[in-house]
Amino acid sequence: IPVWVLKECGLGVGMQKKLEEMQNVYIQQSDPSITQCPKCQEMYSSESGDLSSVNANEKGPDGKPLSQLHVDHKRKYRFRCPKPGCKTVFCSGCSTAPYHLAYTCQEFKNYKESQKCRFCEKTLDASNMAERDPNLGPGLDNVCNSHECKEKRNWSC
Repeated sequence: IPVWVLKECGLGVGMQKKLEEMQNVYIQQSDPSITQCPKCQEMYSSESGDLSSVNANEKGPDGKPLSQLHVDHKRKYRFRCPKPGCKTVFCSGCSTAPYHLAYTCQEFKNYKESQKCRFCEKTLDASNMAERDPNLGPGLDNVCNSHECKEKRNWSC
C-alpha cells in the first residue's frame, strides 16, 4: 500500500509503521529472491552466485576443504549487504552474521547449541568425548578424545 494512501486514511504513525513491517514480511515470504540484511534491515533482490567463482580450495574453520553441500550452500545463501556503510556478510537462509562457512543453517544451529571441546571447539557427542578423569576438576570434562586435547587437559589446572 502506498504511503500516501495510508496518510490519507488518517492512520497514525505507529499503525503506518506496523503496516509497512507486515508488507515487508509478506514480500520476503512470497518472493525467495528478496533478501534482508540483518544489520541495517535493507531489502534487495538477490540471486545465487556463480559456482565457478567459488574457490575450490577454500577451507572451513577446521582446515578441511569445503564439501560440495557447503559450497552449494555458500553459493546460494552467502551475501554481502550492498548498502554503503554496512557491507555486512550474512546468510540469507537464517540471517546469521557473519556467514557460517562450512555449515548449513541447520548444522550451524546444532553447532551453536551443542557442547564443544574446551580446547579445539569440536562438537562433542558420546562417540568423541574423552573419558572423565576423576583426578581433574569438573571444568575439564568437556574435552574431545584427540590426543592433543587430552594432553592439554592433563596440563591444565
